[in-house]
Amino acid sequence: MHMPEKLVETANCFYKDDTEMEWICLQINTTGLAFNSIEVKMEESTIDPTLKCPHIFGGIPKECVSKVYPVQRGEDGAFLFIKGLTDVCCTKK
Repeated sequence: MHMPEKLVETANCFYKDDTEMEWICLQINTTGLAFNSIEVKMEESTIDPTLKCPHIFGGIPKECVSKVYPVQRGEDGAFLFIKGLTDVCCTKK
């Protein structure tokens, strides 16, 4: 698992206003993605240029998902934490 603490920050930067659906976080076996010919590119983060973020191009086969985490959001749409992964509130006050 690579830097899960950055997930909440990234979600708030790009998706805070997307409140139409429930959000979950998937733990994915990237070896399984490669086996299924799913392209994964590590791209520079627009938030932190020292951080590389995986971008998956294609569907995610269910056998590649090793765990599903529920995402907790605030009333204002802010992503607060990912239960079982980032259980402490990561939003800035």
